[in-house]
Amino acid sequence: MIPKLRIPQLRLLQILADGSPALTIVKMAEEAGFSTISATTWRALNGVRRGSSTGGPRPGLLELGLVAKEQLEIEAGLVETVYQITKLGRAVLEQQGRKLPELRSKESSINKRYSEQSRHPTAQVSSLYGEETEEWSEPW
Repeated sequence: MIPKLRIPQLRLLQILADGSPALTIVKMAEEAGFSTISATTWRALNGVRRGSSTGGPRPGLLELGLVAKEQLEIEAGLVETVYQITKLGRAVLEQQGRKLPELRSKESSINKRYSEQSRHPTAQVSSLYGEETEEWSEPW
């Protein structure tokens, strides 16, 4: 029995069902609207193991047999890992598929500590002295 899938898992199944026959993990993340450096796509595909700080254990799309992982030889000696939806994956998507919520805006997901202003060396140094400046200055 297939458990109820989480929204990121359903998004990836939809991307694989609607798009190209096989996609890389980066291409899937881009098409699903996920950050290519976050672990969202990885967790959706591979699940979460027991003892993880991410949360309780749960199977991924690969373990459930809803997505297949294949090695695709692009040219001599260059192999790329691609993923494609299985027949079971299409059946589950049809059964569990629903209108998914819109993705959050990227601006609402940015941690304010990592904004442009906080990374600006002049803004950091000048704030120590109570000055406000917008110009760039070399630290040396």
